Amino acid sequence: MRTIWIAALFTLIIAGAAHTNIAVVGGLSRISSAQPGEEIEHEIVLRNSGGADVLVHIYPTDYMFFADGRSVYGEPGTTERSNAAWFTLSSEWITVPARSEAAVYYRGRLPVGEPLSGTYWSMLMVEPVGAPDAQQVGGGDGRPGISVATQVRFGIQIITDVGETGAPDLRLFDRRLVADDGARVLEIDVENTGDRWVYPLTWVEIYDGAGGFVGRFESSRKRIFPGCSVRHEFDLSEVPRGKYTALVIIDNTDEYVFGAQYTLEIGS
Repeated sequence: MRTIWIAALFTLIIAGAAHTNIAVVGGLSRISSAQPGEEIEHEIVLRNSGGADVLVHIYPTDYMFFADGRSVYGEPGTTERSNAAWFTLSSEWITVPARSEAAVYYRGRLPVGEPLSGTYWSMLMVEPVGAPDAQQVGGGDGRPGISVATQVRFGIQIITDVGETGAPDLRLFDRRLVADDGARVLEIDVENTGDRWVYPLTWVEIYDGAGGFVGRFESSRKRIFPGCSVRHEFDLSEVPRGKYTALVIIDNTDEYVFGAQYTLEIGS
């Protein structure tokens, strides 16, 4: 059997992967609040559950994401609200011993004399070094197969709020009702045009023509940084055909609550 080798690099923002045996302890975000001139330190602990030592490369990038599915990992310090330039790593390379843990430290200070307000953020990439896993796809019976090599890296969001300054401002800029694998899904795109991040609960309430309550439908919870956008999806498959009023609620569980009302027609 002839085998065709194809190498593919996938960037996965996940907590761990079996083939690397490396996991980030404590989740994939580090959130702090400070004033200009104050110091911040984040501890990044890596756990190796495997039987061999693993060399890991850790490095910063900027990070933006959009409702159309794009994620942009730019050079550190190049986006408007990046905090990457504020920090330094204790080491960009670390060996995590077998069945043990190792830590690096990300230290920084908020700059003084700049008009800082709201939320600033970047990403720390954690990339185990070594031969990627190869998985055979297809082939057999004399036919050529494909071996896909997957290299995994983890992204840790480094989020800094400048005290209680700034405020979010959400804009619902697109909506559509689509068929998705037999389901009817309401998609609503939301952009944060403010200068402080939110992590809201989001749902839509459906009312019929007589004002009767039909149901409440929730979307997954998603962070929205300033200048970024997300797509919320609501499965309305159980709603009968007809004309309705859709009330969209975006509640950050604090003083920031946003809403919009739409007329919705569900066909076949």
